Amino acid sequence: MKHVLILGAGISGLGAAHVLLRHGTHVVISDLKDQIQNNKEKEELIGLGAEFCFGAQSESLLDGMDAVVVSPVIPAENVVIQGAMKRHIPVLSEVELAYRVTKAPILAITGTNGKTTTTTLLGSMLSHSGRPFALAGNLGISLSREAELVPEDGLIAAEVSSFQLEFITRFRPKAAVILNITPDHLERHHTMEAYVAAKARIFENMDETNCILLNADDPYTPMLKKQAEAHTHVCLLSTSHGVEEGACLSGDRLVLKRRGETIPLCTAGELLLKGRQNIEDCLAAAFLAHEGGVDTAVIIEALKTFAALPRLSS
Repeated sequence: MKHVLILGAGISGLGAAHVLLRHGTHVVISDLKDQIQNNKEKEELIGLGAEFCFGAQSESLLDGMDAVVVSPVIPAENVVIQGAMKRHIPVLSEVELAYRVTKAPILAITGTNGKTTTTTLLGSMLSHSGRPFALAGNLGISLSREAELVPEDGLIAAEVSSFQLEFITRFRPKAAVILNITPDHLERHHTMEAYVAAKARIFENMDETNCILLNADDPYTPMLKKQAEAHTHVCLLSTSHGVEEGACLSGDRLVLKRRGETIPLCTAGELLLKGRQNIEDCLAAAFLAHEGGVDTAVIIEALKTFAALPRLSS
C-alpha cells in the first residue's frame, strides 16, 4: 500500500497513520471536523508527511488511493466507502492493519457484554508472564500502533468490536472468544442477523491450528458453533455445566479442559470479581492466556488479584 486514505481522525485513525507512515506510505487523513485534542500529535504526523483533510467527504478523496483504512465509527454506508467498493479499492479496518503489521500472535475478545473486563484481565495475565505484550483495541488504545511494536515471542490482548470486524480480509487471531450476543448496535447493523454475522467474522480466517471459544449458555452458540466448525477448532465456555473442551466450573472451581487435560484454577469464592458474567469473563481470559502459553500459576494469581474496572463499558 503506497497511498492510503484514512477515514476518521480519532484514536484508531491516528494510530493507523503512525504505522503506515513508518512503512513509507503516503497518508491522507479525512474527518468531518478537526476534533484532534492532541495538537502536538497532529503536528508530528504532518511533519512525517501526513495530510489532513477536514470537512465534507466525497468520492474524490479516493483519487490516487490504493487502500482505505476505516475507523470503527464509520459505517459501510459512508459515501467514500461505497465509492471505494465501486472502484475495487480495498477497505480495511484498523484491526486488519494491526494483523498485517504485527509479528506476534493475537488473542481476541468480542461479544456484547464483558469484553473490556476480559481483555483487561487477559492483559494482566500477560503482563505477569514476563513476555512482551500489548493490550489494545476497542478500549481506547490503537491496536495497530501497539501491535507493531510487539516482537514475535510476545502476545497481544485485543478487544475487537463488531464495527472493527466488518472490514477484515486476513485477520486471524491465534485464539478468540465470543463471550455472548444480545441486541446491540442495531442502529448500525440494522438487524440481529447482520450483528451476529459481524461477530462471526472473528473466526472466518481461522483454521485447525487456531481455536474459538463460544459460550455454551448463549442462545446464538448452536448456530455459531456450526459455522465455526467449518473453519477452526471449537471449544466451549459454561458456568452451568461441564464441557469436553474449553472452560467451565467444576463445583465452585474454575477449570480449563484442553487436549484431554483438566487444569484446575482457583475457586469462584477466591475471585474479587463476583457474579455470573464476571466468572464467564474470568474463564474466557484464563482460556486465552493458556492458549497463549501463559503459565497456570500466573493465570491463577491474576484471577485472584484482579478487581472490577471503574465505570466499565464493554
